[in-house]
Amino acid sequence: MRPSIPRERLRLARVTVGPIEAAIMATGTVVPEVERVLSSPLDARVLRILEHPGAQLDVGTPVVELDTSESILALDKIVKDLKIKENLQAQSRLTLEKSLVDLAGRIEMKTLDLQAAQSRLQSNQQLFTDNLLSREALRQSELAVKQTEIELGQLRGERANAERTNAVQLEGLSLERGGLDKEAAQARRLLDLSTTKSDRKGVLTWVLSQEGALVHRGDVIARIADLSSFRVDGSVSDVHVGRLHPGMPAVVRFNEETLDGTISEVYPTVENGVIRFTVALARPSHPSLRPNLRADVLVITDRKPRTLRVKRGPFADTAARQVFVVRGNQAFRVPVTLGLAGIDDVEVLSGLRESDEIIISDMRDYAHLSQITVK
Repeated sequence: MRPSIPRERLRLARVTVGPIEAAIMATGTVVPEVERVLSSPLDARVLRILEHPGAQLDVGTPVVELDTSESILALDKIVKDLKIKENLQAQSRLTLEKSLVDLAGRIEMKTLDLQAAQSRLQSNQQLFTDNLLSREALRQSELAVKQTEIELGQLRGERANAERTNAVQLEGLSLERGGLDKEAAQARRLLDLSTTKSDRKGVLTWVLSQEGALVHRGDVIARIADLSSFRVDGSVSDVHVGRLHPGMPAVVRFNEETLDGTISEVYPTVENGVIRFTVALARPSHPSLRPNLRADVLVITDRKPRTLRVKRGPFADTAARQVFVVRGNQAFRVPVTLGLAGIDDVEVLSGLRESDEIIISDMRDYAHLSQITVK
């Protein structure tokens, strides 16, 4: 008598023709594609924590309030220095205007002196022509005109120098004031940032937990995740390190959902025998995606568009490549050669034909038999 097995205890599958994909099995975690870090704009103490992890944030929502007393004092000092510079500029302008008014008066007076000297010179020249004036007197008149012209030129030069000197002084004061204006703008910006605000819609994933804590400029005080799009951070044994590279296709499975993706980054370091990589999803805004959701990641290493295939089962994991083909109520053991191990299927290279029905259950207890009865 031949051994028999009830059909309901067996897992059966038919050999079909279709595409198959070989894959590396990995694990992954769904994380936000973009996470914004809020840093402290200054050295300060935390006055109040306004929002807590899990809070939904809009653009401009305050998250943490920092102590700004020192920044206020610094801004007050800058504003005071600005007023001093403005006062110096006003004084310089007044000094210039007074100097120019004085010089203009002196130039006008000297111009009149020159006109008078020229008039006397003309009169003396006529008197000298009529032999009514000595040559020495005429020479004195000519010298007087030249002297007055020189003095007038000196006054005009003095006015030009005064204008240039004052312009340089005013330019220097303007530069100093410009620097102070920038310092004041920066101080006001830091004061505005002292109540750290979200710059996007998202969810607060982490924030400082202690009010009164001292933070330094640049310290991370909160993290905000943009939950409109996600990626998957995957990990796999380092035995596959030579087979992973950016651009490889991947399949992400979670909660009966399947999403296509591509490896965007493979981290160069190995930690505790594990290599990490990142998968960019083709649909990063899928409605079923959630932060920290666990997922299976299948990294596609090879593809065949058309080949014989059958569902994976324990038979594919045994060292002895043999299966039982069901024909009617009998199952016959036949040797097979398998190829690519796919996600759900395994490739059949030889031993089976399309539409053959085989037992994919664990049949190691019957491996010594060539035929069994299926009831």
